[in-house]
Amino acid sequence: MKIIKKILIWLLIAFIVLIIISKIGNNIDNSDKMVLTKEEDQIVQDQLHRINRANIDKAIKEIINRLKKIPTYKYKLNFDLYKRLVQLDPDNKRFNKKYEFYKKIVNLSKQCRTIAYQEAYNTVKYPDTFKVAGVSDAYKKESIFVVRKYSAKNAFGVRIPMIANVRCYYKNGEINYDFSTKEGR
Repeated sequence: MKIIKKILIWLLIAFIVLIIISKIGNNIDNSDKMVLTKEEDQIVQDQLHRINRANIDKAIKEIINRLKKIPTYKYKLNFDLYKRLVQLDPDNKRFNKKYEFYKKIVNLSKQCRTIAYQEAYNTVKYPDTFKVAGVSDAYKKESIFVVRKYSAKNAFGVRIPMIANVRCYYKNGEINYDFSTKEGR
C-alpha cells in the first residue's frame, strides 16, 4: 500500500511539473511574437515580391539562353520551354505567340502519328499480323514528316517489313496529308 501511495504522489508531482512547464512555455512563445504595423507588413511583402520577381527573371533569362541554342525542328523541346516561359510570364505576347506556334506543331505531330498508324494498318492484307516496329517524326517548313516502321505477314506467312511515310500539313485550317508506303529492311 505504501508503494502505491508513493507512486501516486510521484505521478501527481510529475503532472504538476508538466502543467507548470507548459504554462511557462506558452508565455515564452507569446512573448516572442512580433506584431507588425501595416506599413511594416507592406515593406516585408514588397521585399518578398522583389525576391520572387528576381528569381522569375533569372529563370526566364536561363530559359531564353537555352532556347537560343535549340533549332526549330526540335519542336517538342521548344514547346516545353515556351510553355514554362508562359507560366512564368503569362502577359508576354512573344512567349505566348511562340508557345501557340509550337503547340500547333505538337498537335499536328500527334495527329500525323495517328494517321500514319491508321494508313499503315489499312495497307495490310492480314491485320491480325500487323506489328509496329517504330516511329519517328521531324518538323520542316510547316510540315510534320512521320516515318512509321511496321511489318505484317503475307499470304505465305512470311513477315514483310514495311515503312510508311506521311507528310502532314495545315491547309485552310484543315490537316492534310500525303501518304506512301514501301518495303523496308
